[in-house]
Amino acid sequence: MGKPSAFLPRCRCKIVWTIVWNRLFGFRAVGLVALGFLCHDLDMTYDFRERTASSKKPLYGHDSPQSAYVIDDYPSGFRARCRKRVWLEYKARSGWRLVEQTSEKWYPGEEPAKDAELSWNKPKASTYSDVAACMYLDAQDHVQYDALSMHTSASHVAEFMKEFPKADFSGIKVCVIFQAKYLVSKLKGATWVVNGEPQPVSDHELGEVRKNLEAWSEIGKEVGVKFAQPVLDLIEGKVAPTKVDPEAVKAQIRQEEAEAAAARTEEAKNTPGAMSAAQFVEALQSKINAEGRVVRIDGKVRGTGQIYVNFYNIPAGEAKANRGGGAEAENNRQMFVIGGFDRKDDNALAAKVKVELSVNSLSVSGMSYAEAKAKTTLRAKTGSPAKIAEYLAAHINRMVKEIEPRLTHAKFASYDYGTL
Repeated sequence: MGKPSAFLPRCRCKIVWTIVWNRLFGFRAVGLVALGFLCHDLDMTYDFRERTASSKKPLYGHDSPQSAYVIDDYPSGFRARCRKRVWLEYKARSGWRLVEQTSEKWYPGEEPAKDAELSWNKPKASTYSDVAACMYLDAQDHVQYDALSMHTSASHVAEFMKEFPKADFSGIKVCVIFQAKYLVSKLKGATWVVNGEPQPVSDHELGEVRKNLEAWSEIGKEVGVKFAQPVLDLIEGKVAPTKVDPEAVKAQIRQEEAEAAAARTEEAKNTPGAMSAAQFVEALQSKINAEGRVVRIDGKVRGTGQIYVNFYNIPAGEAKANRGGGAEAENNRQMFVIGGFDRKDDNALAAKVKVELSVNSLSVSGMSYAEAKAKTTLRAKTGSPAKIAEYLAAHINRMVKEIEPRLTHAKFASYDYGTL
């Protein structure tokens, strides 16, 4: 009977505080609504839609730490301040990226002189954009930047050129040519092929492709790229786009696959150590000395041209126990992927294959994670199937001898649940 009497005062206290909070919140909400109407009447609101192209102030020439755009007073945490410099870094074959760097911080009352030398922190950089980039100040005088890549839309590129007329447009020339080649190929019958099936293209899609090509043509005029007359005929509609013939595409795919398979077979005949997928599995099994550990080989290529080898560093009896729902086996597992065989025929010869370590959950007692990883990792290697079979078998045999099993669920093996 003591618990209910002790509970009721706490319950009454919660109810009282809930009523008081709701009353306060209600009055606060009324005050906020009134303040909103007042700000509206006094025209104190800020419309974020006013951030139009005209509000962007381009920043040119800031391409190094020495010529960076410097912000003399920038927040650093809650109270501290610092300097910040921003610039656009260019790297050949990579493009442009924004780099920001802050200085050592100071607190109110400790402001350094404007010409004082401050130590700078490690710079932070964005990812590269391979076509073009430019910094600007937005409507709030905050530093922003706009960047273009090879897959940027034509409308975005045209807008960029209008907003930043003094930016470097050399990359846009390459982008125009890249996009034009792709769009012309679409109009000439090229299409995506998924699982051997060509994807149909509708008349509406072809019309959109033509409009897109026309937009890139206008951009090309601005940067000095002239389209050939056959391309202009496609844009103007003088030449009709080519319709995709699914059967012709399928026949072409079959022919290319047959030619590639014949070339691989001819190369394999003249390569020592060449094997088929079935021969590789036999050779690998003959070279592995598992000493009671579990090695499972999936030798069916199944359209991938790959063989999967799973090595479980625990005795076969422990693996069959399936402790932890199979977690114990997974905690002692390595999986290897051998690719480069024929995708359809297990008996077709392959001249070169590649082995890679896909999963590695082996651990070594007394070693750190990095040390264990270095000891158990198999480096990827490419070679003839015979050499790769020897290389992989040697690694598995070494793991069997040097790495002890980690029985993570063994303590539950002999537990008598009937005593509960």
